[in-house]
Amino acid sequence: MNALNNLPYPAQTTLFDVVPTKDLLALRVVSKETLLDLNQYTSTTFALPNIYGHFFTPNQQPVIRTKLAHAGGLISGPAVFDMFRRQSAEPQRIDIYAPENTIPAIGQAIKEMDYTYQPLPSKVKNRWNYDKQLPVFEDAVRCEFSKWCPNTGDIDSFCDDSTVAGVFTFANKKEKEIRLIATRTEPVEVILSFHSTHLMNFATATEYVSLYPKSTFLDKRALVLETPTTAMQGIYDQCGKEGWTTTNSLTAEEVLRRDDELSLQTRWVGDSHCWIIKLAQLKDFNQEEAQYHALWVASWHLSCPGANRIQISFHRLEDKRLANPYILTWEAEKAVWAHPCFRALEDAIVTGGIADNDHQMEGSNGDSDSDHDR
Repeated sequence: MNALNNLPYPAQTTLFDVVPTKDLLALRVVSKETLLDLNQYTSTTFALPNIYGHFFTPNQQPVIRTKLAHAGGLISGPAVFDMFRRQSAEPQRIDIYAPENTIPAIGQAIKEMDYTYQPLPSKVKNRWNYDKQLPVFEDAVRCEFSKWCPNTGDIDSFCDDSTVAGVFTFANKKEKEIRLIATRTEPVEVILSFHSTHLMNFATATEYVSLYPKSTFLDKRALVLETPTTAMQGIYDQCGKEGWTTTNSLTAEEVLRRDDELSLQTRWVGDSHCWIIKLAQLKDFNQEEAQYHALWVASWHLSCPGANRIQISFHRLEDKRLANPYILTWEAEKAVWAHPCFRALEDAIVTGGIADNDHQMEGSNGDSDSDHDR
């Protein structure tokens, strides 16, 4: 280890690149010198340019990050996954998830960064015909948002597209691609609808977040959630190629152990199981004005409705007088109803969970949405 500490930093980087993540964590306790070396390595490996820098210039990065912060937008896809597993290959695509009302402004900003809108081609799925998107971005947005079933490309191969209002693709001369995905609700709801836990990694304007890091990056295990059969085989094949073990069931020990990220207990974004990597601060940005604060109260839990069936369960709390919809477990929803500040809204707030049913029995006139189980 002394020999390692005496190596110049670039040489250490080459060695650390091939050390499994689990072993890197173990190395941190070897010595103070090794800890300093690893801190320098991780600050470079998980730096801001590793995702944003591949798609935006240094001058463009604060602009797009500020847009995402105010919109509550998230970046996900292969680029974020590969960054967490320290893949050196340069990413070619990112997926930006943002509420549909923010899509025109974000799309316009992307166009001003030398990206060109690329209409999705027509397709046929389940006997439905999806027309090719209109050639002008602004026209395509209006057209797709007005459709009951918009053209979402192949997004249904990895997530539930029922909360997606449209998908718009941009490319630049360097063949970099940005997929702008319009969500009907909070973007985190789409992330939680991904067909496998190993995909649930994303970047905000100021953090990188992994929801299931231990099983994904330490154990190299992917929990496949209740998924359409057509998509499930593709997930198994892709995970197998990349060395991930796939499963669609959990042991009794896992679901009952409170310190396991795969237990049935309530999870939330930013809990002790998540990995969160802070990015450089945004200048001239008031975080209190940002919309993505709703992300940090999002909660969910795994459920097992049957043999070899795992779901992610949550409810959506929404009302026109709330700044955002909120993705909550029913326990969190009951706590919201109990808070005095919501008493004046109890006739108007629409939820999809047990707490809403409780209030209807008490005389509330609120309507109830269906359960949002994945």
